[in-house]
Amino acid sequence: MTESGGTAAQAGIMFQNSIAALYLGRMLDLTSRRLADQVLKVRVEAPEPVDDIVVGMADGSREFVQAKLTLKRGSKAWKKLWSDFDKQIQQTDFTDQDKLVLIIGENNALGRDLRGCAERADSAETDAEFEERLNDAQNRVFQDVVNLTLGSDARELFRRMDVRLIPFPSIDRDYAPQWMPKSSMGVAHIFDLLCLEVSKRAHSRESYTRPKIAEILFREHGIVLDEPTDWGASVYRAAIKRAAYVTIPGTNFSRSIDEAFPWPVCSAFSLTERPDFDDETPSHLRYEPTIDVVDISNFPDASLNRVTLVGGAGLGKSVLAKALAAKNAASGLLPVVIAIADFARTEFTIGEYLAKSVNRSFEVEINWSRACDAGLVVLILDGLDEVSADARVSVLERIKTFDARHREVPWMLIVRDASAVALPLETTQIEVQPLDRSGIERVVKFYRTDKPHMADEIIERLEHRPDLSRMIRIPLFLALLVTTAEDLSGLPDSRADILEAYLHILLKPEKFKITDGYKLDGDDLRDFSERIAFEALERDEIGVESRELRLLAKQVSFPLPTEVAFEGLVKCGLLRQASTIRYEFPFPIVQEYLASCFLVENRLDEIEERLHRIVKRPWAQTIQFALERHPNPESIADTLLAERDDAFSTKLRLLARCIGNGMKVTVETRAGIAVRLARVWRRSDWDFRNKIGSQIADAFFDPLVPEVEELLYRPRMLYAGSGKIVASINDAVFTADTLEKLLDNSDGHMLRLSELQAPVNRISETAFDLIINRATRGENGQADADDVDTMCACLIGHLNTDGVPNSKIVEAVNRTTLPLATRLACLRKVPDQTHDVALPLVESALATEGFEPKASALEYLCARSDAFEQIRTRILLVAKSIDDAEELFRDFSRYMDHRLFEQVASDDDIPDTVRSMAEVMCARHGDHTRMESLINRIPTLPVDVVSATLSLFGHHRSYALAERALEMMGAREYSVGERLKIAQALSGGLTSIFEMDAYFSGLINYCPPHPGLNLFEELLETWSQVTNFSELEQLHFDQHLARMGFSAALDRIPEQTERVLKNAEYDFQEHEAAGSIGDSLRQLSMNNRTMPLEFLERVIDTCSHNGAFPAYQMLEKIGSRKAFDLLLLSYNNPSAHAKSLCFESLERMASRLGLKIIEVDGGILEARDIG
Repeated sequence: MTESGGTAAQAGIMFQNSIAALYLGRMLDLTSRRLADQVLKVRVEAPEPVDDIVVGMADGSREFVQAKLTLKRGSKAWKKLWSDFDKQIQQTDFTDQDKLVLIIGENNALGRDLRGCAERADSAETDAEFEERLNDAQNRVFQDVVNLTLGSDARELFRRMDVRLIPFPSIDRDYAPQWMPKSSMGVAHIFDLLCLEVSKRAHSRESYTRPKIAEILFREHGIVLDEPTDWGASVYRAAIKRAAYVTIPGTNFSRSIDEAFPWPVCSAFSLTERPDFDDETPSHLRYEPTIDVVDISNFPDASLNRVTLVGGAGLGKSVLAKALAAKNAASGLLPVVIAIADFARTEFTIGEYLAKSVNRSFEVEINWSRACDAGLVVLILDGLDEVSADARVSVLERIKTFDARHREVPWMLIVRDASAVALPLETTQIEVQPLDRSGIERVVKFYRTDKPHMADEIIERLEHRPDLSRMIRIPLFLALLVTTAEDLSGLPDSRADILEAYLHILLKPEKFKITDGYKLDGDDLRDFSERIAFEALERDEIGVESRELRLLAKQVSFPLPTEVAFEGLVKCGLLRQASTIRYEFPFPIVQEYLASCFLVENRLDEIEERLHRIVKRPWAQTIQFALERHPNPESIADTLLAERDDAFSTKLRLLARCIGNGMKVTVETRAGIAVRLARVWRRSDWDFRNKIGSQIADAFFDPLVPEVEELLYRPRMLYAGSGKIVASINDAVFTADTLEKLLDNSDGHMLRLSELQAPVNRISETAFDLIINRATRGENGQADADDVDTMCACLIGHLNTDGVPNSKIVEAVNRTTLPLATRLACLRKVPDQTHDVALPLVESALATEGFEPKASALEYLCARSDAFEQIRTRILLVAKSIDDAEELFRDFSRYMDHRLFEQVASDDDIPDTVRSMAEVMCARHGDHTRMESLINRIPTLPVDVVSATLSLFGHHRSYALAERALEMMGAREYSVGERLKIAQALSGGLTSIFEMDAYFSGLINYCPPHPGLNLFEELLETWSQVTNFSELEQLHFDQHLARMGFSAALDRIPEQTERVLKNAEYDFQEHEAAGSIGDSLRQLSMNNRTMPLEFLERVIDTCSHNGAFPAYQMLEKIGSRKAFDLLLLSYNNPSAHAKSLCFESLERMASRLGLKIIEVDGGILEARDIG
């Protein structure tokens, strides 16, 4: 416990800090020691009876340390010392391995007597022997302790105690050199910095691990710590970095992974956006993604330290593993990439594999156990899907065991399909996304530095080739295309053509003339590789063992010796040797394609009976390739179309996807499938509707059947692929006709054109005339005049009017017969040409209640050259009160340039609160001085401004600033509601980047946790315990804390959520109450926790869609048959909420459980086992 008082007390605190610094130094030092002497964790001012320092050791024991600069018998401190020791030894979690440690800052008689008592108590076999060995002075000390420790055996207490005498005046000279690590700085400097660190954090009861304190030393002081030289760590890191290069087997391309490496785009794994059975790419990502991006290059960090990385074939997961290894090696860590297919063939634990296999492979002697405890190791396990189901369970068990032992080691498990993770793991699930346009550009620049404009050429040429345009979003296919093509004059006809071009390069005969005189034929190797690929897939494996290869070589009567065949396959790049007994294809999709070739050429009549395997990887891509290559797929199409489909139109969608990828069918068959797709498209909802629309847009717009065309004129289909269909047709007249019909059919709520916007922009003048004409006509039977005005104003706002004569736009502004919002939207397009009517229009708009007219007026004013005067005048003269002025500023802030915020913040005539709000916006745009000023004024600012300020920590990642904010927060009192606001602001500001595009409004993007996040845990936890929250407020508060990663709050959420759901005061058909239940379920799911099925059933029965949807997601996460049955029961309930979302979860669960869902009378769904 921290002492208080004058000079003597301060000296005592300094001594205690120095002892803590010694332990930190020992923890940082990697010199080989027995486990009982290896420090893993140090906590200062711990919440224990013996509270100075608690030290965790590598053998699981703990040392409870009391550090006393001076100690006198009979003093108050003497009595308290033994009372604390007595209480500590009686704690239920105090084990036989744990120790009490007394460290005295002077070498005096009392200290020596205490040390003698402890040594004799430990070595004596009986109490009598112990007492006989004590001298008179020691016996007096012992008897004194006996009288003070009423609850413990005094001898037992001494037996469990170490007494160490460390004279304070010589601690830096005599002890620091023995306890400090070797580093880029001197021992004395390291020791001083550690003392300073302890003194700064003691008030927050800081807990340190080696990674944490090492990161502080590096981040704040640039200090790099050394490892033992005999490990060979520098040699290992150099080898990892040298191995980090990208090759395309069979081509001349090879490039090291450097700053130009195109890191893949990743996002949080979403159950609601899983790949279809027929597509490893989620359909919504064929276009520009709008997801929150996770920067995977930051792995590992505080929020990404245990990761399951999910990604389909060809998305670059294995190359990513190399890149992460190289990046972490360069930063001083010890990354290890473990090929699971190799690891699974051993009986090793992960620790044994590191020590025996990795050290041998790299010819080093790294003490991996010590390195793991020190937080130096980063583990990347690649390819769980590439082993059998039984092997996966074994591997996952070994991962869980390793994780339980080495909690400081961050690790990543890489899989193609999340369902391969057969056991629950406490990981953050991240998925690799296909490339967007900028990603394509980065990849092309990396592979073709000689052709800077190649990316634009590829995108332009493939705009109307849906099968290939999807493929180039897969990095593997794009790499194949750009590394094998000198120019783009002859694009491949299908995705199979890209792979065939690749295989042709590999199998050029001149590439594999064997040195012993054998010459291999490329056709023979191709046939053999197809058989290998097929037989491996029959065993549900990626890759093949050498023993199985030999058996296959005998079965097919390969014309050359087996070893020669192996050498040829490896040399040409069709196989790579993954271990001494296992071979793999260079990419899984190559194996899948080769297997499909074998299936078509040798088992053509078996394709139809294998269609049920489409739901199972790695067969999914193989079946698709086979259908696309089938010489006469019409019969299969007819058979599938004649059979009854399931509730998800699986067979129909399978055929549609294959046709989109190049399967040859007649025009009549294509049109018939289009008609069926249109029927499904019409009746489906949400994501499922988007999937169907995307398939139609990809391959079923030519010929355009009437059933599809009719749906193009329905506004609700704009967001489900209809816009892309019109874009693909690429006919100006048809585009105009479609827009006109949409305007006529709209109820006034068609505020965006989605993918129709691009083709509409190409006919901008015609589109402008159509929109103005619709605004002039006003209301009709479907929409009132205000809604039509708002719609037309929005559509003009989104329209690119570069092709519209300015005179026409000005004429619309001046036309008094047009409604107000539409005129103002036109005004925004020509702000400098209509001043005569502008301000009267603006004043009229500001006097209305409608959002769109006001928005147009405000945006116009902010675009004027006299924008500041316009804003200032309205804040000072028009606003009738401070509240009005604040509201006016909020409205303006959405459209103000960041320089206008500085002008408002600096104007002394503007009310203080409004100026503070402007300062917040300055801080949002990176003004650190303004941020510091706001933090320093927390005690006096309105709480709303304080909350807005705290929400911006994502833009200001200074630990010192967070410390200052915590200090200032303690200088005022807060109401219950204010504490909720503060917690919400901190949960956002410390874990994300708040793109505050308007005051306290904007998008939230992912970022690593703020360095100062943990500073706030104690204060917020105290608020959680002492504040008189209502049940719902308590749940909201703990949800905010849980988002910050505070485990105690997360632990409270299940029980608190149960209490809220049972409370009859809350209406769970309302957004807030139902949303609160849903937020709890989402947070628990994100942290791999679930609620009982009975509770989820109550949520579904009680809550609106805000609660029901997350309950569906959790049932899907549970994944059991009972969970599925509950989901099916919920869907069949006529009053169920969010049925379309329930429907999507049913499809995914049915696939995993091997169930077929059919629709029976009245839309009821029924589950049947797949026979």
